[in-house]
Amino acid sequence: MHLMEISLFTSGHRQVLPTVWRAGRVRGTSDLGLATALQGAGSGRAELEESTSIGGLKPQTKYYFRINAQNPFGTVTGTTRSFTTQGPPSPGAAKINATSASDIATSSARLHGTVNPNGDATTYWFEYGVDSLLGNILKSTTQTALAGMGTEPVAVSAAIDELQPNTRYYFRLVGRNSYGTVRSDIKNFRTRP
Repeated sequence: MHLMEISLFTSGHRQVLPTVWRAGRVRGTSDLGLATALQGAGSGRAELEESTSIGGLKPQTKYYFRINAQNPFGTVTGTTRSFTTQGPPSPGAAKINATSASDIATSSARLHGTVNPNGDATTYWFEYGVDSLLGNILKSTTQTALAGMGTEPVAVSAAIDELQPNTRYYFRLVGRNSYGTVRSDIKNFRTRP
């Protein structure tokens, strides 16, 4: 990763250019933590462009850096600057949404929703019942299925049966990964008479 480009006027004396950098918030300007190898800037009165590369950085993390220059007359500390690395989003809890019911008959229906695994292996299932709060769903869940571990929403569905005719049913989608279990808002439909 190309980190930075700097300009330095050497004033006719040898300059040494260590660049220091650190992840996280700067607590003080005297110590950023880690430093690159020292680089010689030579001597003379010309303005120099210097750059350095560093690796092993975490994705989507803010890093702070500055350049220090040193010669026989002392050390000068540059302004602290920052950059944020790019990369895939950090994994987290799944994002889910129950969307609709289709193929509604007197005793069956198909439930639909979307699951975004958010970068972590995620399973999902639907909970359903006649209670609008879905308080008693012990026997009213679909089988657990795998939504994958991507970072984009995936359309999911499940068929349910053994429903009562002309009855309002409530349902929600549930997703679980290593970051926790999340439940969608509750939707409803009515079976045919």
